Amino acid sequence: MKDVHIRLAYGLAFAGALPFLGAIGLVALDWQADRAITVALTYGAVIIAFLSGIHWAVFLFRPAECPQNLFVISNVTALIGWFAIALPGGLCFLVQSACFLYLLMIDRNLVRAGLLPDWFWTLRCWITSVVAASLIVLAATTT
Repeated sequence: MKDVHIRLAYGLAFAGALPFLGAIGLVALDWQADRAITVALTYGAVIIAFLSGIHWAVFLFRPAECPQNLFVISNVTALIGWFAIALPGGLCFLVQSACFLYLLMIDRNLVRAGLLPDWFWTLRCWITSVVAASLIVLAATTT
């Protein structure tokens, strides 16, 4: 992959963290906090499904090389991310944070198996750190 595409992926990934960071800001300012929480949770479920889709695609094209059955794992993780929206208080954010961290561990396995590039692992570590920390902060503010 060309460096320009890798830089684009980094830019898009970090731009994708802005809704989580924005929600923290709105909650801290107590301005549209309920709406910000709803948007952050919904967006979290969408991104969990998006990341699960990456795993689905890896398994679709290279099932023999996959260390796990990613069809099942990715669907279950995406469903848990959506289900988390209905959980009370800060628990919803903690469950979604756990989903992001679990998907990161799957990515680690896929990079080790040579199914995803090393730069993707680095990107996922950075962006998952930002997202998981954001979700934990939101959990602390909504309990």
